Amino acid sequence: MKIWLKYLFAIILGTAAALFLPEPFLAVLSSFLPKAIAIITRIGTYLSLPLLFFGMAYAVYKLQYERRFFPVLLKTLLVIVASGLLLTLVGVATVLLFSPDRIPVIIESEKAFSLPGAMELLEAAFPPNLFSIFGGESPYLLSFIVLGLLLGFGFTFDRVLTRPAVQLFDSLSRIFFHLARLFVELLSIGMLFFAAGYTITIVSTPELALFSQLFLLLTVDTIIVLLGIYPLLLFLLTRERNPYRLLYGLTAPMLAAFLSGSDRFSYINLANHVKANLGIPRPVGAVTLPLFTLLGKAGTAMVSSVSFIVLLSSYSSLGIEFSEVVWIIFFSFGASFLAASAPQAGVLTVIAMMCTHYGKGIEEAYLILLPALPILMSFSALIDTVTAGLGTVVVAKGESGTKEVPLKDFI
Repeated sequence: MKIWLKYLFAIILGTAAALFLPEPFLAVLSSFLPKAIAIITRIGTYLSLPLLFFGMAYAVYKLQYERRFFPVLLKTLLVIVASGLLLTLVGVATVLLFSPDRIPVIIESEKAFSLPGAMELLEAAFPPNLFSIFGGESPYLLSFIVLGLLLGFGFTFDRVLTRPAVQLFDSLSRIFFHLARLFVELLSIGMLFFAAGYTITIVSTPELALFSQLFLLLTVDTIIVLLGIYPLLLFLLTRERNPYRLLYGLTAPMLAAFLSGSDRFSYINLANHVKANLGIPRPVGAVTLPLFTLLGKAGTAMVSSVSFIVLLSSYSSLGIEFSEVVWIIFFSFGASFLAASAPQAGVLTVIAMMCTHYGKGIEEAYLILLPALPILMSFSALIDTVTAGLGTVVVAKGESGTKEVPLKDFI
């Protein structure tokens, strides 16, 4: 059975359990769901850093040996920047066009959200002790990516001397990739708990009705991007005859990203599917996917810009000036590059930064969005994951090409 079908059946079962279980059973389910979801999230991210690290080091060596690393790197960065700016423009244009209703100003109290600055991230990427990056609960992806790059280049100085190390990293990369495939299969059980928890959260949070038009607008934006803009760009840039076939190949990572609200959780899922379903060569995928996970936050930028404009309209009946629109576009686009440092609340931290820097009495306006955070994170993670998968296709098509995988062979 296809992985996405397993996920879908689990989601249906989890949703049905949350909606139709008798109250006593539902109370028992609700009591252990938070712990279960936390464990499943850890399982989903357990192999992501080893897979990223060993895969990237070997891929950099392989691509540099073939003199293709810098073309792949430049194309990846170009796709990341272009997709982020494009989706920010789409989000701003739709929210200004449809003008959703204002959200009632609710007084909330919560700790402030902030993102580390670019210099802080660079400082964290080069700790005094290199081995310290392997410790800690939530290490920055940048540290592993930088070390993977350095090792990959280091392997190229003498192919004879470095051959044992290269073979070791190649073997470990393949081993972790194989283990990741097993974890992806096992996560079908986890989707049941994610779906149940997601449904219970929605049903038990009546305040979500206040954000109905915001959610509707984000749904429209997501449909426009995934079913309109991205397929068109794929056809124009890669001459793919059926771009929707590629979207179908990413169904399982899309489901995992939406329910978890984390593109890092769906990383091992995405890595397996871009290779097995989209035919991406391993060296290309092992370089592009980490960079997209670190910097490719087009969905985060779009959701943040839309949400901020809705907040701004809720606080003021005055129209938004053109200069403010330009500021919103570039600030949300720029701040999204730092969102990977806050994987559990990237959207809200970007919006919090926007409120703080905008000032004018709305410094804490982002607190209004706290009840809506799980759904906002779902939209952003979904689009970020699809952007990473399809962006990798664009880069691969421009380099060594991709292998045509028949639909019947999709995992």
